[in-house]
Amino acid sequence: MLTLTIISSYSVSFPALVALILYKRLNSTLKKLSVFLFIWFLFDIIGTTLALNGIYNLYLFHLHTYVELGFFLWVYSDILSRDKSRLLKIFALIFYVLSVLNSIFLESFMEFNSNQRYLEGVILIIVCLLYFNQLFKELKIEKLERDPYFLLTSVILIYFCGTLFLFATYNYVEKEVANYYWDVHSILNIIINCCYALVLWTGRKLT
Repeated sequence: MLTLTIISSYSVSFPALVALILYKRLNSTLKKLSVFLFIWFLFDIIGTTLALNGIYNLYLFHLHTYVELGFFLWVYSDILSRDKSRLLKIFALIFYVLSVLNSIFLESFMEFNSNQRYLEGVILIIVCLLYFNQLFKELKIEKLERDPYFLLTSVILIYFCGTLFLFATYNYVEKEVANYYWDVHSILNIIINCCYALVLWTGRKLT
């Protein structure tokens, strides 16, 4: 549904606004997330405007995925232990090399980047599991629902687990079915944007 897609695209304005209001009260890690939300807001506004005017915009999905994975790995380099943070550099190298190869040989900038999105999802799910492993080994947090990093990791895990199947099978389904894929993605996108705002609000008092 076009209306749902538009709502999904503009829903990022909510956490971006929260990030703008709270920016000075956030620590360096959550400021990195805020910068990503500002960039995401620009991507979605430009992409939606181009789409509504019938102008090609699929290349923005490729660029957005490069930026998104980079920012999340940057954020988790602060959160994870030093040993686990080293793995993030390996993940980044694998992702960017395979993404470039994918754009050259499989999915050009004229096509939707389902392979790249799938790879990003796999990497971020692994990163989330590394965080949870660290969290439950250290047992330093008494109230998980008040910890912004726990909330952030939970919503990232839910979103990318939810979209992993969509991106893995997108190129193999009929166009009519693919339209329903976008509806599911739009709902998940709205949820994750609302949760980003909650993450920033929860983390506003961190030093």
